[in-house]
Amino acid sequence: MDVSESIDACGDRSPDTFYSRLEAALANIYSALKDDGLLVLFYAHRSMDVWRSVADILWKVGFQITSAIPLSTESENNVIAQGKRNIYYSLVLTARKRREKLETTLGALEEEIEREIRDRLEYVREFNYKQGELFLWAVGVALRVVTKYEKIESFSADSVRPRLWSTPNG
Repeated sequence: MDVSESIDACGDRSPDTFYSRLEAALANIYSALKDDGLLVLFYAHRSMDVWRSVADILWKVGFQITSAIPLSTESENNVIAQGKRNIYYSLVLTARKRREKLETTLGALEEEIEREIRDRLEYVREFNYKQGELFLWAVGVALRVVTKYEKIESFSADSVRPRLWSTPNG
């Protein structure tokens, strides 16, 4: 692949270019992947909006995220990083093709996510995750639950497209 065709957000490439290329690449991977195949995606970015967009693209293409493993990728003691908002954590996402056309309601989805996190919390404690890693682990559990559904019904609309990785402002 020519560098001009790379999937990155560097230089003069717009976010739209990045997202359209990423979606096209993931759609191609989805098509080429065997039904029992596994996608492993390492992703790091400091913006939650970008992380949300990547998860949304995976969902839209038809992938179900099966795990999200948080990794510390930068030292908090890095002199250059001190006082700045940096990545500190990255995720290794695994995903498979969504096989079932499952539907749920928004309320049931929220309850399922809470239950899944509570049920797995004892297990994850032995990893001694830091606060940021624990947050990303919980987000990973939520992503696994949300992305298994093709359609999510809401009381205020016929269906909603999952807005993955919600932040307090959005």
